[in-house]
Amino acid sequence: MRSLFAILEKSFQKKSDIPAFYYVDPEEKKVTVSAYRFTQDVRRAIGCLTDRFGDLAQCHIAVIARNSYDYLVCMYAILGAGAVLVPLNIEKSFEEISSEIHKADVKYLLHDGEYCQREAAFAAQYEGRLMRLNDYRSSVSEKEWSVRFDPDALAMIMFTSGTTGISKGVCVTQSAMEENALAFAAFFDEAEKRLHLERLNFLSCLPLYHIYQFGAVTACITGGFAVSICQNVRNLLRDIEMLECNYAALVPVMMMTLSRLVKVGQKEKLGCLKEFMCAGALCPPEIFELFLNNGFNITNDYGLTEMDVVTINTSDDFYTKTHSVGKPFGDTAVSIEDGEVLLKGASLTSGYYNNPEETALAIRDGWFHTGDLGYVNEDGYLFLTGRKKNVIILSSGENVSPEELEGLLAKCEQIKEMRVKEKNGAICAEIFCAEEDRDTIRAFVQEVNRSVALYKRITVLDFTADPLPKTGSGKIKRY
Repeated sequence: MRSLFAILEKSFQKKSDIPAFYYVDPEEKKVTVSAYRFTQDVRRAIGCLTDRFGDLAQCHIAVIARNSYDYLVCMYAILGAGAVLVPLNIEKSFEEISSEIHKADVKYLLHDGEYCQREAAFAAQYEGRLMRLNDYRSSVSEKEWSVRFDPDALAMIMFTSGTTGISKGVCVTQSAMEENALAFAAFFDEAEKRLHLERLNFLSCLPLYHIYQFGAVTACITGGFAVSICQNVRNLLRDIEMLECNYAALVPVMMMTLSRLVKVGQKEKLGCLKEFMCAGALCPPEIFELFLNNGFNITNDYGLTEMDVVTINTSDDFYTKTHSVGKPFGDTAVSIEDGEVLLKGASLTSGYYNNPEETALAIRDGWFHTGDLGYVNEDGYLFLTGRKKNVIILSSGENVSPEELEGLLAKCEQIKEMRVKEKNGAICAEIFCAEEDRDTIRAFVQEVNRSVALYKRITVLDFTADPLPKTGSGKIKRY
């Protein structure tokens, strides 16, 4: 099998007029970028980087920016120059970003200007080490993709979301990146045929500093599929219509937003979309059913920064389709030990960067201990039931899964966001909602309490008028 790096190198040498990327510019005009133009832009970006900073072999270069075409060009230019890519979450505080830059031994940083404007100390602290993402556009220097395949070489450091603690730098080797992209490309090829698409046009709207989105886009380049870049989720519906994308990878909160259009009979606003991949958390079954009944398909997927997508659900059985995250994807192996989901495969991280203690705790005898609780049914489908570290241990010794109670609360339409936690020895639900809906929610919680064991009852309600804090992937932070 050719390595991913050889495939990418060949794709970057193709002089093809086939559209590779679409996006909407500031004047709200659709921009089409050919594969040849993308090739030239990556070469110019490699030339710009090496002219500015010199030899970049195994040099750690961070990117902190919003999704954009320039972001993509520079990500692949960093890889093509033989450097290590470190995508950072632009939503994080200056203290968090500074810590991650230090942890990952970042030498240079590429940015789009937003973070410098928001955090004045950022530009001052890293003066002389910064470069604007779009600087390559004025570059006259072009250099070829120079890196050669080394399966064990570090290609990227991607930080975990940190929902339950301090984020860790996940090491992604060239071979792990290859496994993710080739498996994804094969899946997209099957989807293109299954959905009878002339050509798969993938909507990229999730942050590129997450492995899920980076892996999907890399797979599209590898497999020759088109990518539509949504640069701001506020313009999601506009971009869906203008860019004519037919396939999307989303998180549940986005699925819930789009479901409101389907509920009121406005599914035409979803344009050419045929199928959604939903990851980050399980798509609520009622939302799943709504889309299925209106001619759309959804696959529940499961993945982690440490391994990208590891299961995809393509079951025809309705209950399994709506409640399971699917069967192992690619060469992934799944095992259950004391209720915890363990994973093994070629896409597994080599460990946490400069953190041997956490690496030893997470990877034992080749198996990654996910911290997720679940089981595999007789047909080989994985069902997740909660998080090992999220379990609330009451003074009575009883264990309570917050996810179980959150699943029940999710059926109340008035609740916009919530999280269940322990507070002063009691089970508390923190709820974001409209003030006028609070009494309705109190009554709903009373009904939920009647349906669960006494020790699982929610006895404290904390209402908030503000959305709950989230990670960059849209997950609500636990602590």
